[in-house]
Amino acid sequence: MSNRVIVLASRNKDKVRELKDLVADLPFEIKSAEDYPGLPDVIEDGTTAIGNATRKAVITAAYCGEIAIADDTALRVEALGGMPDIFAARFSGSDATYSSNCDLLFEMMRDVPSDMRQALFITSAVLVDPT
Repeated sequence: MSNRVIVLASRNKDKVRELKDLVADLPFEIKSAEDYPGLPDVIEDGTTAIGNATRKAVITAAYCGEIAIADDTALRVEALGGMPDIFAARFSGSDATYSSNCDLLFEMMRDVPSDMRQALFITSAVLVDPT
């Protein structure tokens, strides 16, 4: 019996490597969105991390016909009223980088006392098996 395929709904090579490591002893072959050139980029227009992850997993599973796993992460900074939340990756604009996002976040937190600087990462992961 051949291994089942799991498609990670991401083109992030680090995430793919991590998933391969996690299931190394299990009967799964790991692929990524990169292995399906026609797979459309999924617009993350949900209002929650679970909503975005669900959308990515459902679309990927439907397109590939394989098990799909997707994730989404939110960063909630208490002193900023919960911002940037699900918009963390593009917080500083459409050409955002980790560096530009951090720069903007630190600028916005400049006058916040250190004992009030609290943040929370929330990650949601969704697995969809089209069978």
